[in-house]
Amino acid sequence: MSWCTRDVRKYTASGLCDTCWTWSSRNGGEDPESPKRRRLQPPPADGLCTAVEDGKRCTLPHLAKGKCNRHWQREWKHGDLRKRRRSNGEMQALVRAAARFTGDDCVLAPCERSRPSVTYRKEPMGATRAVWWEATGNDPGDRQVLHTCHRGDGGCISIRHLYLGDHAQNMQDMTEAERQARGETNGNAELTEPLVHEMRALHATGDWSQRALARRFNVSQGTIHQVVTRKTWKQVE
Repeated sequence: MSWCTRDVRKYTASGLCDTCWTWSSRNGGEDPESPKRRRLQPPPADGLCTAVEDGKRCTLPHLAKGKCNRHWQREWKHGDLRKRRRSNGEMQALVRAAARFTGDDCVLAPCERSRPSVTYRKEPMGATRAVWWEATGNDPGDRQVLHTCHRGDGGCISIRHLYLGDHAQNMQDMTEAERQARGETNGNAELTEPLVHEMRALHATGDWSQRALARRFNVSQGTIHQVVTRKTWKQVE
């Protein structure tokens, strides 16, 4: 890439970095240097973040759309670069109200992408943990505070919807509620659904071994084995 500033050590066998290769594969093999992508993700000339706060430009390396990881995440969540701070006093008041709530509806706390948190008894913790402690007077300790309503990721902290459990119960609840990240929604995913379809189709012809597919798609043979045997990407038919 003539304009990509990513470390050459991260380049794949195709000559593209992981980001450019992923973009190209998701856009039908289009050249990552095309005007279309340049227009979507203009790289800064010096490879640094272009965000400016308090009259000073950020000096961190850019990640996407000319922004470093911190500023890109902030712009992606909120649509702008303004800092947002939630009042801990407001969250503590909501925790006390949720601990005394007697209705059957969810009590939703504001959260962005993760579960709401609060500083309670001078310690940072999850809001559900604070609600349980406030309602029962007992520290959950090593136990996990789980949900019966499956709206934990949506910010529900109602004491009527909470119970104590262990990690195994938490994983079972997550599976039943289908909250686990699958496929391309998993942040660690190396592949995309079109690539999975292509891998399985080529392997089904009998002309492509797992080792050959691994070289073609620049992944490990173990990844290919997991895909073609449907141990991973089970949701893709």
